[in-house]
Amino acid sequence: GAEATAALVARGNRGAVSGVRLEDSIGSEVYSNSRCTLSQARGDIIEYLDEYNTKLQHTSIADQTPDQAYWSLLPAILAAT
Repeated sequence: GAEATAALVARGNRGAVSGVRLEDSIGSEVYSNSRCTLSQARGDIIEYLDEYNTKLQHTSIADQTPDQAYWSLLPAILAAT
């Protein structure tokens, strides 16, 4: 539902460290098939965000995945609070 979608967007925004506009990426990757159902679109978004955050390396964050960059910085962020 809405909570799951909000969680996905929040997770995706964490991956936006690379400077790529997540909405543009999802729009071009997921919604290219305008005949898909809402359930199919949700599944496609989950799949895309998983790949974006865990598999795709980004040159702007030292060839790390967004998850790697996030988790490597988290201890420093928590220590500063």
